[in-house]
Amino acid sequence: MRIHEFMNSRLNALSGRTILVIGAGGFIGSAITQLLVSVSTRVRALLGAPDQAAWEVSGTVDTCRADIRDIGKLCELAEGADVVVHAAGPPSVRSSFEFPAECASIHTLGTVALLEACRRTGVARVVYLSSAEVYGRPSTERVDENHPLRPLSPYGAAKAAAEIFVTTMAGLWNIKYIVLRPFSVYGPKQSPQSLVGTILRQAQQERCVDLSDLRPVRDYCYVRDLAEAVALACISSQSGCIFNIASGEGTSVEQMAKLILGICHRDILVQQKNQPERPQRAEILRLVAATERARNVLGWEPRTALEDGLRETVAWMQRSGVS
Repeated sequence: MRIHEFMNSRLNALSGRTILVIGAGGFIGSAITQLLVSVSTRVRALLGAPDQAAWEVSGTVDTCRADIRDIGKLCELAEGADVVVHAAGPPSVRSSFEFPAECASIHTLGTVALLEACRRTGVARVVYLSSAEVYGRPSTERVDENHPLRPLSPYGAAKAAAEIFVTTMAGLWNIKYIVLRPFSVYGPKQSPQSLVGTILRQAQQERCVDLSDLRPVRDYCYVRDLAEAVALACISSQSGCIFNIASGEGTSVEQMAKLILGICHRDILVQQKNQPERPQRAEILRLVAATERARNVLGWEPRTALEDGLRETVAWMQRSGVS
């Protein structure tokens, strides 16, 4: 059986279940929602706060908008849900340096409010999307889930705090949970201010690609592959587990720029402007995952090669005019 057929057969176990997706209007949340709808899951979707930009979701989905810290509204949404998927919160590491209080409040207090709503309504399982930013600057070439949490950004600190609340509160109230730590996620609906969007825009409009720092190496994961990891976590028999969600391979900013230029058939210079986007003490030059646990325990591995995923992303950005 081909790998996609095998994955689809596993995801069919979600059919008929009721899943609440928090943050369903975001880049990652919308991909999760789309996948769940495609396997006949009954999806409830909290798109985001009332004043927040959000992607609309297609298919038969009950949608609403509310602040994630509104426990009363969360209880309404969670009532009768089999699983809650938490993918909400400001996604930008860069902006967290500028607005740390807002970042901390939404990610941390929002997570506490959601867990309290799950306790009150009897939700049996929570899947929380954390971030590789919780690791900070790893002491190993490939970082595994047992590595100490040493966040170097307010975003990473907020995610680490939210993880602790998940493990503590879910443990107290006997709620089954899985924490996923995605690394650098990319794909359609990605922000035009993202690295991929920035490179594509300059590739199309400029005579060179001028980036802040060409050195950082990251581990890239296609958004559909991440959505499949979330779906598997929803049906997993595991609880209390943490999984890195990544490819296990490192790609530098310079390599990423050259891949996108190749896809766009552009032969122009890639250069560094030496204006780091992070404070020097917060810089992380390499963040690559060890992925054995996700493969051996969750039964997940990425199915999309980086160049293939970039082609899909570039094509979507060009069609949508967001680059």
